[in-house]
Amino acid sequence: MRSAVKKQTAPVSGALSRHDLFTLFMENIPAAAFIKDRNGRYVYGNDVWKRQFDPPPPNWYGVTDLDLWPPTIAALFRQSDQWVLSHNAPYQGIEQGTADDETRYWLVSKFPIPDRRGRSALIGGIALDVTASKNAELALQENEERYRDLLEGIFDGISIHERGVIVHVNRGLADALGYSPGEMIGRPVMDFIADSSRDLVLQKIAEADELPYQGTMLRKDGTPVEFEIVERQQTWQGRPVRVTALRDITDRRRLEEQLRQAQKMEAIGRLAGGIAHDFNNILTAILGYDDLLLEQLPDWDPKKNDALEIKKAGERAQALTQQLLAFSRKQMLRPAVIDLNSVVSDMEKMLVRLIGEHVRLTTRLDAMLEPVRLDRSQIEQVILNLVINARDAMPEGGQLTIETRTLKPAEILPGGGAPSGTVMLAVADTGLGIDPEVLSKVFEPFFTTKDKEKGTGLGLSTVYGIVKQSGGDIEVESDPRHGTTFRIYFPASPEPLVAREVERPARPRVSGAETILLVEDEQSVRSLARRVLQMSGYAVLDASNAAEAMLICRNHAGPIHLLITDVVMPQTSGRQLAEALAPLRPEMKILFMSGYADDVLNGRESRADEVLFLGKPFTADVLLQKVRDILK
Repeated sequence: MRSAVKKQTAPVSGALSRHDLFTLFMENIPAAAFIKDRNGRYVYGNDVWKRQFDPPPPNWYGVTDLDLWPPTIAALFRQSDQWVLSHNAPYQGIEQGTADDETRYWLVSKFPIPDRRGRSALIGGIALDVTASKNAELALQENEERYRDLLEGIFDGISIHERGVIVHVNRGLADALGYSPGEMIGRPVMDFIADSSRDLVLQKIAEADELPYQGTMLRKDGTPVEFEIVERQQTWQGRPVRVTALRDITDRRRLEEQLRQAQKMEAIGRLAGGIAHDFNNILTAILGYDDLLLEQLPDWDPKKNDALEIKKAGERAQALTQQLLAFSRKQMLRPAVIDLNSVVSDMEKMLVRLIGEHVRLTTRLDAMLEPVRLDRSQIEQVILNLVINARDAMPEGGQLTIETRTLKPAEILPGGGAPSGTVMLAVADTGLGIDPEVLSKVFEPFFTTKDKEKGTGLGLSTVYGIVKQSGGDIEVESDPRHGTTFRIYFPASPEPLVAREVERPARPRVSGAETILLVEDEQSVRSLARRVLQMSGYAVLDASNAAEAMLICRNHAGPIHLLITDVVMPQTSGRQLAEALAPLRPEMKILFMSGYADDVLNGRESRADEVLFLGKPFTADVLLQKVRDILK
C-alpha cells in the first residue's frame, strides 16, 4: 500500500505535524526505510522499500521478512534485528541474499526505537542497495587475484619497488635467486645487485629508461645470475612505483659464449688447416730432395750429417703440421671398431715410464665397456697428449687417473643427456689446475701457459680436433690447485670388435715401367715426384694444370696407367679433372695428392678406405709404394 501523503518541496515545519514531517522525510530519502516491532513485523515502509517487491504484498502491516524474502535472507535480517534488541544499540553492516536468482547486497543501518520507559520497543532501519558497487568491488578483487595468480605463475621474475625498496616480488624471481618472497620484500633492491651492475641499475632507475638491458644479480649463496631487465614506472595501489620484469638469461649467455667459442675455434681451424696445407707442399719438396741427397752422399761425407739434420728439422715441422691438421679436423682417419680398455692397457707401461716415478698412475676400466669406432692411432695420440699435460701440471708429483665407463642415459654430457651406450674416457690429475679465465682458451692452437721451451701449445688443440673429427665431445673441469679432469665422450659402436692388423715390415723400394700422368701446380713438388718416379723406371708425363693434362691425354698415343693429381689447383680441381678424363681414359687409375683430407673427400666422412689418397708431405719410398700398390 502506497502512502497517500503528498510530497512537499519546501520546508513548512510550522504548518505540519511531527508525523507529517517524519513521513515527508522518509518518503524522500534515496534508501529503503522501515520500522519493525520486536517480533519482526513491519509497521512502516517507505516508497523505496516498497518498490523492491513486484507485486507488493496486499497488506503491509504485520508482514515479516519471511513473507517477503527467501528463508536464507529472512533469517539473516532477523539475526541483525535480534542483535539490535539484545544490545539496545545501533547496527550497521553489509547483508547479502539472493532475490529473483540474483545475488543482492545491502548496506543496512538499524537502530532501536525506545518506548516511553526507555525499552527497545521498535526497530528502525535504512537499507541502501549496493549491489552494483559491491559487484564492481568483487570484480576488482577477482582481477587482482587473477593478476596475482598470473604474476606468481609466470616463470619470469617480477618485482615492484618503491623508492628503491621492494614492496612485492613474485615466486619466479624469488626462486631464481634462492629466496622466499618474504625474505626479499622490505629490502633495498641494490642488496640483490652484483657490484658489476650496480652503476648501470642505478642509472636506469634514475633515468626511468624503459629500454631492456642486461644486468647481474646475486643468488642467496652468492652465485651470479644474468638477467635481461625491463623497468617501467607505474601506479600500484595508488602509489608511483617501479615495476621490473626480469628474465634469467644465464643459460642463454652460456650457450652464446659456447657458440662464440665454437665459431672462433672453427675460424682458427680453417686458418690452421690452410697454413698446414701450404706448408705441406713446402715440406714435401724439402724432405723429398733431402732424401735424394742422402741417397747420393756416402756415409763418410760430412755433408751427410748436414742432410740428416735437415731431415730431422723437416720431420719436426711435419709433426707440427699434422697437429695443425688434427686440430682443424682435416686429416684422414682409418677408423675401426676397437676396445678403449685395450688401448689404455697397451699404453700403460709406456705411460708409466713417461710420467716418471713421482706421479702415480691408476686405471679404472669398465669391464662392461662397449666398443667404439675410432682410429686407434689417433686415440692413442689423444691419451698421450692428455697424460703429458697432466704430468706437467704435477711437477711435485701427484695422482693421475685414467677411467673408462659406459654412461647411463641420465648422465649429463656437454650437449645434454647421454644417449644410450655413450662411452666416456676420462683423464684426471691432482695438479695445479687451470685458472677460470684461461679455461675457455685451452683448446686454442698455440695457447699455452708453459714456458716456450716446454711446449708449442698444440697438444690440447690436437686432442680437440681428433675428438671432434671422430664424432665425439670433450669437456674440461678444473679447480686451481686441486687438479683437472678431461672427459671425452664417444658413441658406442653397434658393430662387433675386429682383430687388430699386424704391422707389416718395411718393404724394399719398388719400381715399375708403367706410364704415369703427374698433375701438380706446385713446381717443386712436381719436379720432385717426377724425378723419383723416373728414377724407379716409370715413364712420366707431367702437367702444371688441368688444361695441360687434358691436352696430354688427347695427344698421347700409348696407354696412361695412372693419374697422380693434386686436388687443389687453379681453375679446375683434381677431382674435376679426374671426372673429365674418365671418358677419355677409362682404364686409367687415379691417385689424389693433398695437404689435407677434406680436399679429397669434399665433405664426405673422412675414411681412408674410400679413396686412393697420398697425403703431403710424403717421402720417395711412400710415393713409390703407393703407386706400386695401385698398379699391381
